[in-house]
Amino acid sequence: MKISEVMKITKLTKKAINYYEEKGLIKPLVNEFNNYRHYTKEDVLKLKQIASLRSFGLSVLEISHALKDTKNLYKILSDYREKIQKQIKDLERCSSVIGSCVEDLKGQHEDIFKVTERMVTLKEAIEMNEKQRENFMERTLERIFPGPYGKLLSLIFGEYLREPLNTMEKEEAWINLVKALDTSDNISVTEEIIPYMQLEEEKWENLKNGVQSGMDRIFTDFYDDNFYDFENLNIDMSKEEQENLKIFFNYFKKEENIKLLVNTLEKIHSQLIILSSKYRMLNDKLVKREKAGEEKFKEYENKLKEEFIDTHYKIVKKDEIKLVGINYTEFVKIEDVFKLVGEFKKQIYKIKNPVNSDLIYKINGMDTLDKSFNNGEVFSTFIGIEVSNIENIPEHMVKAIIPSGEYCITNYKGNIESFSKFIDYMYLIFVSEKDIDIAIGPQISIIKEVTDKEKVKIDFYIEIEKL
Repeated sequence: MKISEVMKITKLTKKAINYYEEKGLIKPLVNEFNNYRHYTKEDVLKLKQIASLRSFGLSVLEISHALKDTKNLYKILSDYREKIQKQIKDLERCSSVIGSCVEDLKGQHEDIFKVTERMVTLKEAIEMNEKQRENFMERTLERIFPGPYGKLLSLIFGEYLREPLNTMEKEEAWINLVKALDTSDNISVTEEIIPYMQLEEEKWENLKNGVQSGMDRIFTDFYDDNFYDFENLNIDMSKEEQENLKIFFNYFKKEENIKLLVNTLEKIHSQLIILSSKYRMLNDKLVKREKAGEEKFKEYENKLKEEFIDTHYKIVKKDEIKLVGINYTEFVKIEDVFKLVGEFKKQIYKIKNPVNSDLIYKINGMDTLDKSFNNGEVFSTFIGIEVSNIENIPEHMVKAIIPSGEYCITNYKGNIESFSKFIDYMYLIFVSEKDIDIAIGPQISIIKEVTDKEKVKIDFYIEIEKL
């Protein structure tokens, strides 16, 4: 039979059936001419067994063992039976507490403290059960989409799927969301992300919570009504949150994954609106911010243009530039950069083949891609000098390559405080141009002179691309 028929019989998603085949749990017949699968009654029976065992919370590896040996299956079912019996006892306990409370109230007993004590016990039991139900959708994602795909879905969307399915509208939205995810293109799983997909449950939950915590911190600022207060925007993160976000950004900064993620979100947006109050809140704030922010953005843009009206810039083609220096894998405040430059100058003598030791390159981190940095850091501030040939890099230093391409080049003379606004101004120029856009590449500064905070000379250039 065809996979569509198997899906109806087993209630499994297409991705789940394909995954179980990939893991060798079923082996359908394959037509060598058109590559179509033909599923036998034995395949369907196995898939039903797999679906049942997955609903018990078993991993794919455990199911594989269970299907090979009836002794393993016996132990698994025995353990699950004990689990169900415990749940039954918990429910009977709740029923007993309720019964006692009802009898006390029916008999109009005056021992209100005794009734209250039983009610507290009941409340704690009910709340525990409610928490289990609240995480139903998040847990189920990893079960009905086994393997890396389900874990990625849980990582990205899990925090919006923690509410109980307590209405018919939510149940329908949940079904439609699963259908949409089952027909979406898989996000490719590369070697660097596989180890995280294979973590033990507790470690995986810790990693997932760390990533979601860091993303929440960013989105809190991003969706805040004061987001367009550019001069005061500050995202504060702990080192642990930065490390967790590195894993996430390193993986999803790839253009093809970003596109797939955006396409997936578009497919399930209307369902998430129904299923998640948190998602609705963020969406409402985004709509509000977009409307309210347009005028404030315009005011800020006009203010910058007035301040930097005499700024001159030109677009030039730059050849590849080889650099050697130090990479600081954390956010560095602009006022601290120049102290780091001073420390770096003391170590320049260790670098071979310098082109010009007086020109110190600084490259900002979140924009930095693998094509620019060989070590592929996401959170980083690189400080280094140009070299004619990269060889025998000093200890604690790294190499970096600024790719060849077209760049907008300008220079800045002023104080440190105004430099960040100057950068905003340069980006605004290209946002308003119709035939030029900013390429996803490094933001580069060449620090020429820093005598104090009021006397700074910097060449600044950003990679661009013609639309």
